[in-house]
Amino acid sequence: DSGTITLGELMSAFKKISPDADETKVQMLFNGIDRDKSGHIHYAEFLAALAESHGLVTLDRLTEAFDRIDTDGKGYITHDDLKTILGKDYDKEMVDKMIEEGDFKKNNKIDYEELLQLMFSDPVKGDKMAGSISASTSFNEG
Repeated sequence: DSGTITLGELMSAFKKISPDADETKVQMLFNGIDRDKSGHIHYAEFLAALAESHGLVTLDRLTEAFDRIDTDGKGYITHDDLKTILGKDYDKEMVDKMIEEGDFKKNNKIDYEELLQLMFSDPVKGDKMAGSISASTSFNEG
């Protein structure tokens, strides 16, 4: 009822589907989806992973999303941009975390290059995301 999934819950779900599911692979999947490293998979993280795993995240869609968030076309996303886009769902701590996660240049904003780095090339935040684990990956040992 919390709206999140813990590692234990994910493991239980895999065990119900496949009793011999490889716990290491399930742990890797969980770690890839749990982008904020909270120990819980939040609904937004789940949707992002699902979209990536189905090839729904493309450069065109990323560009469109970036442009929608950067409403005044300044070439970067700020805390205020995210506050505006989130409206009543705004949470200062969450937005601070979001900016921090993508702010590789440490200038309190995210430009398009940083967004691409976050999504595709950063070894921790990008390559280990659930989308990098192909849908054909087997979660059974052997």
